[in-house]
Amino acid sequence: MELSNSTGHFVITLKPIYDKSGKLLGIAHYCLDITSLKKSQEENRILSTRFQTLINQINGIVLIVDLKGKIQYVSDNIKKLSGFDKEFVINRQFSDFIYPDDLPELNQAF
Repeated sequence: MELSNSTGHFVITLKPIYDKSGKLLGIAHYCLDITSLKKSQEENRILSTRFQTLINQINGIVLIVDLKGKIQYVSDNIKKLSGFDKEFVINRQFSDFIYPDDLPELNQAF
């Protein structure tokens, strides 16, 4: 590994090495460069913040539903617009919130 004047993120582990009598012979060191991981995490944080800002500007309810119809995300304004708490809605089936007479048409569309 070559170090320059740039900065980075590293995980460094030091481990003593002893002989049979317990005398310290040296120290083994391991260094893992996690700079790209940290950069990706920061990029994800920025994108998440932008997404949340955009969603909060919409005058409606935004849902993310998985392929099995389970609600994975609901925008913060759900309470104001529907009366439901976010915690109540997340992990429930989307179809739980559809009027029963409308379910056949919804199932056909999706």
